[in-house]
Amino acid sequence: MSTRRHNATILIADDDVSVIKTLSALLETSNYDLQFASDGLQALQLARDLDPDVMLLDVMMPHKDGFMVAKKIRSQSDVIPIIFLTAKSLEEDKLKGFQTGADDYLTKPFHKDELIARIRQQLEEGRQVYWVCPLIEESEALDLTNATETHALLTEALNPPGGKPVMVGLLHSRMPP
Repeated sequence: MSTRRHNATILIADDDVSVIKTLSALLETSNYDLQFASDGLQALQLARDLDPDVMLLDVMMPHKDGFMVAKKIRSQSDVIPIIFLTAKSLEEDKLKGFQTGADDYLTKPFHKDELIARIRQQLEEGRQVYWVCPLIEESEALDLTNATETHALLTEALNPPGGKPVMVGLLHSRMPP
């Protein structure tokens, strides 16, 4: 397992060119590896191919909307943090976003510092989750779809007798229900 550090990859899925330009200008100074999708099908393909560290996802896109994209990604993986960045600001839209798998939801127009803070928060949570993986010799063999068994295995592996679970809760919070 590689422990190489890299610039975080952010997949931005939005069909509005002006939003893409704004996000590019805002995020390029932070040394992120920015990748772009202009529709839902392309977003799904790039999410599979790139395994991004964070995904910024619009709701209203051609071919598949952002809700469908998030639901499909969550059916395959619970690891990619998804931040909806959309003009859909109704309460029911926000609830649907979280129900389909969003880690966060931000409406347009957005404040640039708030967006950056939310991205950094998701990246930090992701680093905490993955930091535990090198500690387990056979981490590739773990079946993370069985939360109960995985939690028990990690608790036993990471906690000396009499110790308290520290990292297990973070990993457990990113596993599928």
